[in-house]
Amino acid sequence: MVEETEDALLKAKEEMILNYVKSISEFLKLPKTPPVIFCNQYTSMGPNAAACIDIVSWKIEISRIHLQKKGIEEVKKTVAHEITHLIEEDHTPRFFQILNEIIVETWQPEFSSGISIINGGASVELSGEKHEEKDTTRCNYHLCRKEAKLLRCPYCRDYFCIDHIKPMPPSFPEFDYPNKFNEQKFRDEHHPCANYYIVIERKHKERLLKYEQSLNRMNRRYQI
Repeated sequence: MVEETEDALLKAKEEMILNYVKSISEFLKLPKTPPVIFCNQYTSMGPNAAACIDIVSWKIEISRIHLQKKGIEEVKKTVAHEITHLIEEDHTPRFFQILNEIIVETWQPEFSSGISIINGGASVELSGEKHEEKDTTRCNYHLCRKEAKLLRCPYCRDYFCIDHIKPMPPSFPEFDYPNKFNEQKFRDEHHPCANYYIVIERKHKERLLKYEQSLNRMNRRYQI
């Protein structure tokens, strides 16, 4: 029974990954959706890689071992990272800008697998939106979680201690650069906030629009 449940959950995760790859492809307007290969063991990149991509064939490999052990959101982030390499091969600032856009635009509320589990004769339906009450006693930043007097972020509406109340655009750690990764991991006074990224992007577009309007007014003035 346990093995059947684990197999069903793994299949549900695989289906979620396939849908996520399709969503990213549509958002990036790729000419085709990269094919996904689920490896029974590890990917061709070895035991440390949950996923990898061949930028020539566009094939994505995903380790079923990692998929079983890790949360679906963690694997989805790795997949988004790999697909971004199709647009920008190296880890440039543009790479992380595209990655941030993918994270924000393809984010959806977390749903369960939709599987019914028989528990003591009662059928428990797992489908539907998962609601979680916000923790108002511990800092909501996952690298902190300390008990303290908390402040509420005006953007994501989560609760943080004074050391992590400052919002920052979300990004993936620079795993290829250990020193930078450690700096990011232990840097205080911020928390990753997807809503904040949307706000600063809107403000940036508004500034560009105002600048463009000013240039147009100047051009009309000199043409007269």
